[in-house]
Amino acid sequence: MRNIDTNWIFTQFIKFIPPLLFFSFLIKFCYLILFSNSNKTDFLVFWYASLWAAEGKASALYEITGFPSDVIESGGLHFPIGWFNSPSMLLVSLPFSFLPYTISIFVWLSTTLLFYVSVVKRISPHSLTLWLVLGFPATLINIGYGHNGFLSAGLLGSGLILLDKSAYLAGFLLGLLTYKPQLAALIPIALIAGKKWKSLLAFFFSSALLIISSAAVFGLDTWIAFLKKIPIMTMFLEEGYFGWIVYRNKMSSIYAMMLHAGWSIEAARAIQGLVMCGLICLVAIVWYKKIESPKREALLVLSILLFTPYLFEYDLTLLGLVIAWLGWDCLQKGFTLSDKILLTIGWFAPLVSIITLKAITLSMTPLVLIILLYWVVRRSYTPFLFRLRSPEV
Repeated sequence: MRNIDTNWIFTQFIKFIPPLLFFSFLIKFCYLILFSNSNKTDFLVFWYASLWAAEGKASALYEITGFPSDVIESGGLHFPIGWFNSPSMLLVSLPFSFLPYTISIFVWLSTTLLFYVSVVKRISPHSLTLWLVLGFPATLINIGYGHNGFLSAGLLGSGLILLDKSAYLAGFLLGLLTYKPQLAALIPIALIAGKKWKSLLAFFFSSALLIISSAAVFGLDTWIAFLKKIPIMTMFLEEGYFGWIVYRNKMSSIYAMMLHAGWSIEAARAIQGLVMCGLICLVAIVWYKKIESPKREALLVLSILLFTPYLFEYDLTLLGLVIAWLGWDCLQKGFTLSDKILLTIGWFAPLVSIITLKAITLSMTPLVLIILLYWVVRRSYTPFLFRLRSPEV
């Protein structure tokens, strides 16, 4: 009888499971987009918002509590929708208003997916990386939503890859991530602690460029309206939206996990706040100590995912960067059984999150992220990690 070892099982999983998941999902997605009138994606919101912006109605997006009823009905949606994104995101989505919806969503997803895949391939230049990233559940979730997860992961990953090679370009790309500010909050902390002054300068330059450009295109009143609407958006996420709690049920943060578990909003805020403070300290220490790549990058991305209270399912594309960095590092230094188990758990985490949310209205993703963060810290640990003097690299 053949002796099946863990290496053989791990290899067979990589060869067969990701391609099967990707092609089965792609067939279903194409059918729904092309032939169904009742299955639209979140990209519909981006598309209609960009239409309004092109007609000079950008600020009106922030003055109403939801899109008009004809927008909701044409999208086959059964709950109110609204525009909760920054004017910077509106600037990003503006070009897609000039294309019909079906063509627009395919252009959007194909270009951003290509960007995402190219970045992950750069991190982990293995022959099977393509299938692993295409079949990654977070990839399929983002395609299903038609959302911006690929763009976010692509900008973050490419910026971190170039950090030691092209400081200004790296900082510029990282600054563009401020179109979704909750994902960019820890980046300045890492750059300051790591003394990446050129990248920090470029980060603030591209961030300011996004704000100024969107204000020039849509008007300064759009930014004013957006800032005024932030408390309302927070209320929708915490207490529901016109009686619907779909937004909270799509979140995979520690904050959302506390709310799902029945904790009060105040207690959930307190726990999330403590976690955020701890992550700021951890990122600052690791980047100040100049822990070797790719551990410092993996730790930063995991910290970003745990830092934001408003982590949605499609944002878990960032987890693909972590798996690529750690997987490639393990491949170079040799896999242990625990390495394989943790990488496999991380790969399946977005899918498990959806299943547990539906089954017990509780996301397991934060627990997986914490375990992976602990793993990275353990792999990065040296006896000098918590000393005041930085080790020589």
